[in-house]
Amino acid sequence: MSQQSDELRQAIELANRRREEDRRRLESGNIPEPPEYLRRYIEQQTRRYAAQARDLTWQCMFCGKIHEPTLLDHPLTPGRKTPIKIESCDCDQSIIAAEEARLQVEAVRFQQHADALDYHPEFIKWDPEWPTDEAARGLLRQAKTRIRRWYLETFQGKAEGLALAGAYGVGKSTLLRAVVGAYGARGVKTAFYDEAAILDQLESVEQKEFLLMSCREARVLVLDDIGRLEFDKYSGWKQNLLQSFYFRVLEYRAQKRPTLFSTNCLMGELEAKLGQAAADRLMGIIGGPGNYVALWDIPSYRRRGFP
Repeated sequence: MSQQSDELRQAIELANRRREEDRRRLESGNIPEPPEYLRRYIEQQTRRYAAQARDLTWQCMFCGKIHEPTLLDHPLTPGRKTPIKIESCDCDQSIIAAEEARLQVEAVRFQQHADALDYHPEFIKWDPEWPTDEAARGLLRQAKTRIRRWYLETFQGKAEGLALAGAYGVGKSTLLRAVVGAYGARGVKTAFYDEAAILDQLESVEQKEFLLMSCREARVLVLDDIGRLEFDKYSGWKQNLLQSFYFRVLEYRAQKRPTLFSTNCLMGELEAKLGQAAADRLMGIIGGPGNYVALWDIPSYRRRGFP
């Protein structure tokens, strides 16, 4: 044991002496010349990067200034330089041109985003002109216009919720499916659930966790037909499951995440069905009457033509 300790102590002392010698050599500037093979390699790399630097040199088309790349020292190889291209000129004309190009790209992306909804089959076939009553047609036109405006506003960074409320058969779910389809076509992560499907998944522990994760991670979430199910004293535990789910999801979605709702209930009825806490979060996400589209005085589309 004593012999091993002595050998270890001697190795540590030797390493410390060499480290001290290297430090003094660096401070004095007395650095030995690299071997011949390493010197030739450094020269070769220097010529190669100098050629790259010439390729990365460019002249501003507005002010005529020539921009050469910045040469940075390589962190591992002494003497090696890495050229970094200067991407833009700092003259006023270049700055204005770059901003104009950015705005053009944004305009194209915005138009592509709008076209994804305008040309979606569900959105096209949703015809607001089918009712015979002019007042009903006006409400449907306003609903279609409002949901399109909400869709475009979310692209621009606004993240308020929107609720469609009305009786069965007025086309609420069709409009929401069109929005989800348009976002999906643009590569945005979405989720669409109706209340019956939510309850089915809540009754399974594994599916419940997947459902919660899906609703939280979705960029755009659609909750369809909330408050539709009825419960009696024997199925009240199912209502408790739904209330807990809505509160957890809406509490998370309140953090500026776009959320769409549809319901067949008035707000007072929703509070009784979802629970006061979840209903409060719901109204907070909607943000105000301007994001609540009422379609109550419209007959069912499925019953058109029947006496």
